[in-house]
Amino acid sequence: MATESPKRWFPKLGLYVLVFAFGAMLTAACLFIYSRTGESSGIFGRPLATRADAGKRTVADLMALSDAELEKVDILEMNIAVAREIPGLENLDYGHYRKVVDAWTDRFRRWLPTVEHAFYEAPDKYKNDIHFFHLGMLAQFLDQQVGIAYVEEQKQTQLEARKSGRKTEVLYTDPGHLLLHGLIDTKRGTCGTMATLHVTLGRLLGWPVALACVNSHYVCRYDDGKVAYSIEATDTGRGGFAEGSDQDYMEKEGVSPKAVACGSDLKKLSAREMLGIFIAARARHFADTGRTALAARDYALAFTQMPNNRKIYINSPALGLNWTLVCIR
Repeated sequence: MATESPKRWFPKLGLYVLVFAFGAMLTAACLFIYSRTGESSGIFGRPLATRADAGKRTVADLMALSDAELEKVDILEMNIAVAREIPGLENLDYGHYRKVVDAWTDRFRRWLPTVEHAFYEAPDKYKNDIHFFHLGMLAQFLDQQVGIAYVEEQKQTQLEARKSGRKTEVLYTDPGHLLLHGLIDTKRGTCGTMATLHVTLGRLLGWPVALACVNSHYVCRYDDGKVAYSIEATDTGRGGFAEGSDQDYMEKEGVSPKAVACGSDLKKLSAREMLGIFIAARARHFADTGRTALAARDYALAFTQMPNNRKIYINSPALGLNWTLVCIR
């Protein structure tokens, strides 16, 4: 059997080496980009870009934006803008809070690839959806590595009320229990702020997430147009990864099918609707601290941003409730 001469064989060997080297370089470059951005098969879309004037705009400035423009605004910026208009909080620094959130987001990006093997080893545990796995890993990261947890005194009060079968009404005299600056400062929050933090990081990563209302409760809602998941942000201390079906939430929180159908509950909110939720949270703080005129003003303002929300109807003394006109009666 004839063999190739060295003169013909060595050029082929050189070509193989060149192709191998190029492939190795390309793989290394991809891994470097992956480690820097976290853009694996499950992290998709473009991370949110931040405008130079972010943090300087007022709530009125944000409301004046078109829906498309508002969708590009950082959720944290909207939340801080609402908080800055509470007397005593005028000097809240969006830049400071954004640096903290960016640091957490960057840590998560770097950590996520180190745990992805868990999905590929048992994908059925995660609905065979890498996106669902990533949502859960963000919840676990915020719980176990950042240390986010529920405000202890409020959690204890609610647990005691449930055990005794009575309803408890928490007074939100501290605006930091309703808006993100408080959660970031103390790492202690409530369902509204904890879910909003999940949404903030998710949108910075380019994920299709937003808040969703569940009666008076809030969850981080993932919805890519094909599937939807509701991630429970308050189930901390046990790994942080919890999800409930729409039916589970409807039964637990007393949500009617009508409330879902008209867009009040268990729907991924638009940026404008989330701005309305933040304004309504401020209204709740004003109401709980006896500033009824400011509360009425803010509930009416929140209504202009999210007219379908039943809790805004119920809580607002200025709307003159006419339940025959409300689809969520």
